Amino acid sequence: GTLPDGRLVLVYEALRDGNRSVELRASDAAHSRWSEPIVLAADGATPRYIRRGDNALLTYTTFIDSVPYVHVVDPLPAIKGVLR
Repeated sequence: GTLPDGRLVLVYEALRDGNRSVELRASDAAHSRWSEPIVLAADGATPRYIRRGDNALLTYTTFIDSVPYVHVVDPLPAIKGVLR
């Protein structure tokens, strides 16, 4: 997707040491370099990123005792200042 400032963003589910996490990478303004992974949810799955104008939201699911919980968060604070 794209960030409100025009940079590209990649949100994905990663598997590290047997644990799922939701991670994000952001490009620089020229779209030539990517940030290191930023962990947004250490126990998250199935991320979805949406943006309209200057607003962006990320949804993901966690499971507690096999019960799914959907989270809706603003991902922008986590990437503020990353690779401008």
